Amino acid sequence: MKIIPRDKRRFYAVLAALIAAAALIGWWFWPKHAATPVAASMPVNAGHPVTQDFPIRVTATGSVLALNTVDVTVRGDG
Repeated sequence: MKIIPRDKRRFYAVLAALIAAAALIGWWFWPKHAATPVAASMPVNAGHPVTQDFPIRVTATGSVLALNTVDVTVRGDG
């Protein structure tokens, strides 16, 4: 295993610090893109709520299982 002399280690440390400082300064002064303008607000007509039946028809061969299911069990403290 080769040991790097102290002078070279100091040189590499200063070089790494200069490269890091240059990268930070470059990032800081890099031109920023302008933010996209916010769209003007528009009125929304939501309508009126209506209570009525909503037909749900499922035509399938086989069995149907919901995506989210829960198992309900009894907790017995005894």
